[in-house]
Amino acid sequence: LARALFFGRRFVAMHVAAVAVVLALLLQEPLNSRCAKPALKEAQALFTQGVQFAAVGSRTEEAAVAFARAAALAPSAMPAYYNLGAELLRLGVGRAAESVSALRRATALDPSAAHAWSALASAEELAGDFGAARAAYIAFERAAPQDVAAKVRHGILLERRVGGPAALAEAGRLFEAALALDPMDGDAWYNAAVIAEKTSRAKDAAKGYAEAARLQPARADIFHRHGLVLGRLGRANEALVAHVRAMRLGSLGESTPGLAAIEAFTPSRLVAAAHQGGALGMLRRCRLA
Repeated sequence: LARALFFGRRFVAMHVAAVAVVLALLLQEPLNSRCAKPALKEAQALFTQGVQFAAVGSRTEEAAVAFARAAALAPSAMPAYYNLGAELLRLGVGRAAESVSALRRATALDPSAAHAWSALASAEELAGDFGAARAAYIAFERAAPQDVAAKVRHGILLERRVGGPAALAEAGRLFEAALALDPMDGDAWYNAAVIAEKTSRAKDAAKGYAEAARLQPARADIFHRHGLVLGRLGRANEALVAHVRAMRLGSLGESTPGLAAIEAFTPSRLVAAAHQGGALGMLRRCRLA
């Protein structure tokens, strides 16, 4: 998996877990009217069984088997393929190719199904085909033009997986579009700040991280990045406050969307920053020196 080249095994595991969280809200649709013939009653029963297994959470493999059997009996039933692909995606990278196959069939059967395009984008990304993931995100946005998460996820793919000036510029536009739809979306502010930081717009990055921190005050990584940018702007005291807040919140691990890299800011560096900004008293009160 390409993520391992950038972030290590820990982030790979977190990505798979994140996919499982996204797909925990599956739309368990009933089979459509084309499956109402008596010969397809078994498919309906299998589909119902798959839904029951999926609801348990720990029976994902059994759910996938039930959905696969339902799809084989009802090859025109989009919900069977969608739920099969979604359950395979929950099983992780080892089943990503199978998930892609099922979800491509689902989107072919119903090109207007935004949730199927969303799952397909995740599956393509997990399988390492970032070009195909990008195409799925575009289709997702076309099917759900007001969906803020679609734009944010697409932007993250461009920033982290595609890279380059053109991709960063497009990602920035996507985050701006997301914020136009929902100015209270913390992830959009955070990722817009990442783009600003990467494109040497430190003041814009500081503003974005400040908004993200206001909206998501429990995220250590936001305060950490905010502190780094403030330090580059020469605002040492504000940087120190941000770093202290980050360290109080806990681990600065790779835990959130759009976090391309984390720079360790150790207590010794905080001491140096405090000397520069005349804030050693604050540092001692925080018991970091």
